[in-house]
Formats: sequence, structure tokens, C-alpha cells
Amino acid sequence: MWPFRNPKALAVKNRILELIGETSSGLANRTEGRRIDSRIKRVVVGIVVPIEDRRLQTDRAFTVLTKDFSSAGVAIVVNQPGGPEQAILGFRLEAAMTFFRAESRHMEPMGGGFFQIGYQLFEVVSARDYPELTSLSI
Repeated sequence: MWPFRNPKALAVKNRILELIGETSSGLANRTEGRRIDSRIKRVVVGIVVPIEDRRLQTDRAFTVLTKDFSSAGVAIVVNQPGGPEQAILGFRLEAAMTFFRAESRHMEPMGGGFFQIGYQLFEVVSARDYPELTSLSI
């Protein structure tokens, strides 16, 4: 099924476009490659909240920087190998936090002790879905 016929995927795409600024000059910085979707280089501070056994692990949440975005994913930069397979990723959009349910797809070393983790974003989630998110902010 084409991903943007799915309402959850369309909501993710729309929030990502708001986050990166659809008319941003960053659109000129698209990165191409062997991917279905192009990437837009954009550094944003985010928060990663691991999910284990279908429960948020807010005590293990950590902040990250993004490397780039696609319409349904994000690459984050971390300073140690590994990361949660399933997580909630949060980014500040205007005055409020926007959260996404995400799953890791790959991890690659970047050099200098840094690693890139690629996450696919599946849906926009809110404090109604996960009340523990209300206490998190960046």
C-alpha cells in the first residue's frame, strides 16, 4: 500500500513538513541515494524515549541531534552504539512538543565515536496516548 494513503503516515508526513519548514532553504540540501524518499538535512534537538514491553521508559529518555529527515523518517546522532529498537521521538514544534512512534531501521558509525540511527516514524502520538509524555520537554 502506498504509505500516504494511510492516515497515520499522512499525519507523520504533515508534522515532519511543519518541523523542517516546507518552504525552508533546507529543501535545497536534499540528499539523494539508494532510498525511496529523499532526505532533507536539518539539525534539530530531539528526545528519545525507549519503549520496552509496550511501556515507555521515561527514566531512560535521552536527548539527541538529528542529521536529516525524510517524509516518514529521521536520522539521529548518538555518541554510543545501539539504541532502542522501538521508541517515542519528540521534537519541539513552535511552543509545543510533537511526538512520533518510531522503530529503528539501521545504525551506522559516523566517526569520532558518533553513530547515526535511522528511525521510521509510524504515527503522531499525544499525551492522550501516553500520559507520561506530559512531563517531557526539550
